[in-house]
Amino acid sequence: LERELAALQEPGVEVFRALAENTTLEALRVDCKGLAGRAVDQLSASMQRHRALRILDLNSNCVSPIMAHSLGQGAAMCGLKELYLDYNFLGNTGVAALSKAMHDEVALDVLSLRGNRIGPAFPEELLWLLCVRPTESGPGMTTLGVLAKSTVSRLHLDRNLVREIPARLGSLTDFLLTVDMNPVKHPPPDVTARGWPAMFEVLREEFLKYEKKLEENAANYNNMLHNNTTLPVWMAPPLVPGTTADDLDD
Repeated sequence: LERELAALQEPGVEVFRALAENTTLEALRVDCKGLAGRAVDQLSASMQRHRALRILDLNSNCVSPIMAHSLGQGAAMCGLKELYLDYNFLGNTGVAALSKAMHDEVALDVLSLRGNRIGPAFPEELLWLLCVRPTESGPGMTTLGVLAKSTVSRLHLDRNLVREIPARLGSLTDFLLTVDMNPVKHPPPDVTARGWPAMFEVLREEFLKYEKKLEENAANYNNMLHNNTTLPVWMAPPLVPGTTADDLDD
């Protein structure tokens, strides 16, 4: 099987090597070709030189976590707008590497990651690809209720293992998330079944509640410091700044 998979890479290597010299190709669809290792590495390297590519479809190949970082770098370098990686083998590790490589470097219309065994936790690096990471204190610690545009307009996570959608996604505008065929527990299944608009309303309300509580805690913290009062254990750093709404105790 390993020899057969290795043999499948040679045509891909040749095609992707030629891509580096192409200046006009905008869409490349190579789904269901058994691509892995050397072929994906060559594709990633060529993408960093080929600045015209806007759509890349690698659905149903053998892209593994170890290839994700270089692929993300290639996507960022060439200005890719649509990336389809459905039914590969990324898992949370691969998605984290991909997201980290693309962070602050892409503005994707579509990122499709269906069927990659992502979960049960929502990958943190993917969250910070979509959202602005908050500061520890002061300006930027909260969004002040302002919706922010995501770096990814449409994210498809259908047929994965995600159980909880982060409330911070309720801070985004011009964004769409699909999570069909995931064992999502939060928002509740009846909400999730109604699609992103219904999920957004629940997440938005939860996130605003979280930020209000965060601001109150920060204000109390500062007042107690100003008055030279001993802080309660629950208020001691680094618990006050927080990162996501999931950190907030009911």
